[in-house]
Amino acid sequence: MNIDGMNSGLPTSSTPINKKKMIPNSRQKVSVQTAAESLTECLGFLRGYQKGNKREESDFMKRHWFIYILIGIVFGIFDFYYQGFIQKSSISSLTGENIRLMLIFGIWLVPVIPIVLYETKVSQSRVMSALACSLTWCISIISYYLFNAVQLAFLGLPTRPELYISNHTDPFFWENWKGVLLHDVFLGGIVEWSAVAVVGGFIIGFLVSFVYLSLRENHNSKKA
Repeated sequence: MNIDGMNSGLPTSSTPINKKKMIPNSRQKVSVQTAAESLTECLGFLRGYQKGNKREESDFMKRHWFIYILIGIVFGIFDFYYQGFIQKSSISSLTGENIRLMLIFGIWLVPVIPIVLYETKVSQSRVMSALACSLTWCISIISYYLFNAVQLAFLGLPTRPELYISNHTDPFFWENWKGVLLHDVFLGGIVEWSAVAVVGGFIIGFLVSFVYLSLRENHNSKKA
């Protein structure tokens, strides 16, 4: 006879009165197994959901940095015509040299202020906002000088007719273009001003982000 609490050794009718009957409960085993399977499915769903969120977040980050690049390209082309307009106009004689310089350089704040504010809201990072500003300015510099080269080659300038593409048979055509691309476009343009864009853009972006986050924290603390 078993004395471990199981009644497999005695018929049910012969089980002592004071002894609890322990009948194997198959439903309990099934319910435990079902709960375990459900828990496994839930965990798998949560892992997949988290991976999906991370993937969507990564795609979103790539998209809005790509938008910053597009804004930089468009602004570089716009600034090419804008600077030409300022140089040809009589603004400096009417308003003074200081106002003219403010118009020339102040326009570069127009595309990056919204970018920095948006990046600050998305990433909550002063450094990422500063990098977004530097990136936009660098892309604008590259776009500006490359479009300048395109204009010289395909649109033409009265002051530089030797660079127009129709003069490609000229024996000095490619030599002239080599000097323009190396000294005017690359070294004297993109390299020189990109250094300013990286450093200046980072400082401007960081300061704007810092001020925005500080003001928002003060506003939230007053509301609380």
